[in-house]
Amino acid sequence: MGASLWHFLIGALVSFFAAPALPHPSQAESAELATTEQVSEDDEQEAHLRRFLARRRLELR
Repeated sequence: MGASLWHFLIGALVSFFAAPALPHPSQAESAELATTEQVSEDDEQEAHLRRFLARRRLELR
């Protein structure tokens, strides 16, 4: 009886501390969406920088 109580307590502690490490599916989807939005934002910034540099090169000629 005492051993099963210890197993229960240890299992409960492991479950409690391991649960936050595993993201909820909706959190994983929102994190993936945020990553996609960040990539598109980075692409926009890169395109803007390329246009700016192209204009500067034309001005310097």
